[in-house]
Amino acid sequence: RTYRHQPYQFVNFQYKTFMPTIVDWFGWRIDKMYELAKDNTSRYLGYASKIKRLANTEKNFRGKIQGLTRTDVLEVKNKQDEKIKNLAFNSNNAAQYGKVMGELEDIYATRNKYYELDFYVSRLVRDIQSMGTAMKAYAQKQKESVDISKFSNNQANVDVELDAHSLHELVNKINILYAQLNDGKQPLTQVTVEEWMKCIEKSRFGSAAKIRAAVKEENQKFVTKKDVLFKWCEEMYPLYEETSKRSADFAAKNAVLMPKYTELKMQLLKTDFIPDANSTMRFTYGTVKGFSPNDGEYHYPHTSLTGVLQKANSEEDYYMPQDAIDIYRRDNVSKMLLDPKTEKVTVGLLYNLDTTGGNSGSPVLDANGDLVGVNFDRAYTATINDYAWNDKYSRSIGVDIRYVLYVLKYIGKADTVLDELEINL
Repeated sequence: RTYRHQPYQFVNFQYKTFMPTIVDWFGWRIDKMYELAKDNTSRYLGYASKIKRLANTEKNFRGKIQGLTRTDVLEVKNKQDEKIKNLAFNSNNAAQYGKVMGELEDIYATRNKYYELDFYVSRLVRDIQSMGTAMKAYAQKQKESVDISKFSNNQANVDVELDAHSLHELVNKINILYAQLNDGKQPLTQVTVEEWMKCIEKSRFGSAAKIRAAVKEENQKFVTKKDVLFKWCEEMYPLYEETSKRSADFAAKNAVLMPKYTELKMQLLKTDFIPDANSTMRFTYGTVKGFSPNDGEYHYPHTSLTGVLQKANSEEDYYMPQDAIDIYRRDNVSKMLLDPKTEKVTVGLLYNLDTTGGNSGSPVLDANGDLVGVNFDRAYTATINDYAWNDKYSRSIGVDIRYVLYVLKYIGKADTVLDELEINL
């Protein structure tokens, strides 16, 4: 998804507030899971997919923050929006568009002011399984509208220790942020991690078995009877309602303003206005090309099997069994799979195509329409491509099709598949 036609306020909000907040919280969660799983392989395996999901977003956002810091994307956006503001005030547009830019500034000023608090309040429900289930029950109880079927997706086993540490951290953050906005007042009662653990263990919302039984039996008392976590739900619920209202207000106002902003931008750019390709088939062209992300640093446009072997078993993510290493070191490789210049098997490709998240797995074709690679990633600092494409930093990464065939032939022993594709190696 790209954001090429969002206003300066949106990108500045992403840079200064949205992404740093998420990087901070996701980083904390990742570190805590590593800490709790230390010397416990089975627990680490339980966390592994969650850690990788969080790390993927956290790394993406760190790359974007770094990219926005080192480039002039924000400056260019701001200058363009000044032109749009002047256009909005001309005699033909003032009546319809005169207030658009000022109102965008106003809603983003509120968004920046409250977002960090609102984010951490939302994580009480999204990241703390026991508290999320308790809050769902408490909300139904307040509205006197019990629907036990709504708990069918709350049946996974609760990690009491992770929930307790996360609750303790979130309550601290919320109290600090709320106090900064409300003359030192702190809305939530804090207890120690050990006390949080006791509360979760005592609560029916900390037991997957009790939740499953309640859903199966359609037991409405599961929602309505007293529970130890309701004490905190009573404190948190007004905050949650407040943050939900702020989010809804922003979305409603933004939905009215953005079409008008886009119309102004189309007036400014005329035929140079290129729509985002979100939710459509993305077709982009470019060249295989290296780049320099930092002063004195250059990334070549190709990598080879030599690099794969150099990284093998250097850290956890690069584990490689010995039989695969032995195969990679073989000399008798089909000449079709070797680069004619280097006489090595090319693994990775770097190119300046305009890709975004969701394009992984897309075919990379040459000028003749032949499949030469498979797109799967972007360079670390190139994630700001979502805000603006630029040949200086926009680089995507693909796997060379010769390496795909190499793996099929020598690692996967998939000669039958190659025969079916009529590829003779």
